[in-house]
Amino acid sequence: MKILIIDDCKIDCDLLSLNLQSAFETNSLYQNIPLEISSQLDLLQGIKQVKDSDFDLVFLDLIFDNLDKNVNFLEEPLSALKIFKDSTPLVPVIVMTSYENPLVCLQAIQEGAQDDILKGEYHGTSLLKSLGYALEKFKLEQEVREKLAELELYSKKLEDCNHDLEEFAYVASHDLQEPLRKVTVFGDKIMNEFGHEMNQVSMDYLERMYRASKRMQVLLDDLLEYSRVSNRDYLFQKSKLGDILASALDNLEDRINSNKAEIKINSELLEDDILCEPFFLERAMQNIVSNSLKYRKEDQSPHIRINITKSEDSFVLEFIDNGIGFEMQFKDKIFQQFQRLHGRSEYSGTGMGLATVKKIIEKHNGAIDVETGFCQSY
Repeated sequence: MKILIIDDCKIDCDLLSLNLQSAFETNSLYQNIPLEISSQLDLLQGIKQVKDSDFDLVFLDLIFDNLDKNVNFLEEPLSALKIFKDSTPLVPVIVMTSYENPLVCLQAIQEGAQDDILKGEYHGTSLLKSLGYALEKFKLEQEVREKLAELELYSKKLEDCNHDLEEFAYVASHDLQEPLRKVTVFGDKIMNEFGHEMNQVSMDYLERMYRASKRMQVLLDDLLEYSRVSNRDYLFQKSKLGDILASALDNLEDRINSNKAEIKINSELLEDDILCEPFFLERAMQNIVSNSLKYRKEDQSPHIRINITKSEDSFVLEFIDNGIGFEMQFKDKIFQQFQRLHGRSEYSGTGMGLATVKKIIEKHNGAIDVETGFCQSY
């Protein structure tokens, strides 16, 4: 084991070195461990020595008279430790103090020291206990650092992968538009020009192909919108919250009227400014209200209540309706891409609506949640 003592007092260096050697020789757990102890009276030279050699542990004094006359170690007792850690952060350190000050010792641990000992009290048992504790603690800290580095690497890879998938989705959905359009156009031509010559079975096949191409068109449109929401740089600007909500409701005016829906807005914040990307935030609100209109109970007109409050610096929007609701076991599934809780025969859609809403809200550094009832918040 290689140990370096950095202390500007040679007597203290020699005393600690002798006590370490004695502790190793008399303790059965350490007797067979080769011990090499070096000492350095100058902090900067000690740092250089640590960089040049592989030391297992460093004992570091906190006060150096020969370091810098401008540094007042009584006022800044951790200066030496900070200098050492800034230069050699991956070496375990036990700091040595000449006076017992619990606050300084705690601050030293917070600054990266593994343990502390009081100068002059170099008892064999306590020295080895401190040494063992420092090495084990440093080992655990190193393992944590390595795991965090791995997590950061995996997170970066996942982020890159998601970005590549989003770009692929955009390219694929965009490039498939034209061939799909041709399928639809020629399907129309065949039905219009030759439909009267076909038998019932041929017409049925053609109509199925036509309906499938229409569903594919809707799916590609939704996928393209999701990709734009994900990849586009948002141009944030201050906008009236009430104006954005009004535009979203105006876009749904025909459906609101045809469903005889009743919408109530409870808020005194409609004239407040919100920093957002107005177009996409409007789309998110529109999608949520659209869901309330779609998933209505057959025997009831939709009743939608929109509550707007503020929590610290964030706006909280609640959309509450009297729709069919859902089972809470599907709560996480609702915001996933292409996930539907109902078949196409019951409700139209591609399962991209709320996934797009979630992405928009996240791009605004917001959060979205859903509860049975049906409640969504931004």
